[in-house]
Amino acid sequence: MPQIGSRIDRYEVVEDLGGGGMGHVYKVRHTVLGSFHALKVLNPEYVTRQDIRRRFLAEGQIQAQLRHPNIAAVTDVIVEEGIAGLLMELVEGEPLEDHIGPPLPTPEQVRQVFLPVLSALGYAHGQGIVHRDIKPANIILGRLPDGGLQPKLLDFGIAKIRADLPGGGGAAQGMTRQDQAFGTPGYMSPEQLQGAANVDPRSDVFSLAATLYEYVTGAAPYDGPTDFLIMKQVVDGDHRPPRELRPDIAPFLEDAILRGLASDPGERFGSCEEFAEALRASAPSH
Repeated sequence: MPQIGSRIDRYEVVEDLGGGGMGHVYKVRHTVLGSFHALKVLNPEYVTRQDIRRRFLAEGQIQAQLRHPNIAAVTDVIVEEGIAGLLMELVEGEPLEDHIGPPLPTPEQVRQVFLPVLSALGYAHGQGIVHRDIKPANIILGRLPDGGLQPKLLDFGIAKIRADLPGGGGAAQGMTRQDQAFGTPGYMSPEQLQGAANVDPRSDVFSLAATLYEYVTGAAPYDGPTDFLIMKQVVDGDHRPPRELRPDIAPFLEDAILRGLASDPGERFGSCEEFAEALRASAPSH
């Protein structure tokens, strides 16, 4: 793994930002320009695995296509001996998972976080891309110069490009086998658990609703001692109504969460814009 002070291509490693799964993230400085960036590198045990390396670099191809203020931009791919890395926009902030728990958010705080994320996700869907790993760890709460929140959506590493939408059929098409279910148990939709071939934007709607449930109540909708039991809960639609965990929840907010978590994709919001409209429904007028 890179060490603090080491150099990768034109970048000096200045800080370890942590990691998990297949990759690790570092803060790096361009040695000529002095600008700071995030560099996500594939863990050493995976660099020589051609299938994983292709999937990882495909993340860069996918995310580099996306230009949205609430999606962390990928700007370059770095490949050296023993290194495969994605150069990304450095987002100063904390993951949403660090903001779960007391104090629980107000409806206005929910809108400040989730409306921008729904805008970003809807944009990606319009480009033919389904994220497939929406969860609190993949939403970073950055800050605007005026101090306002600027949520950023990360990690399109297991995204699926749909051939029937604009942008489909690109270089990353087919990077996931149709008999594999990639994602994070507890946030994956029932159809995602049952096979990647059935995944469409409504799967991301489910994952975002599970994330919203956790943000609003302080507890994940699906939880258990094993991944198998968690996945069974998802498939069975076995979750407690949000009101049991948060009696003061606004009715419109609970209704939006429950519709997003519907086991049947046909009963969910058909798009991120529909989901967003449900969150705006009771917003105070100005």
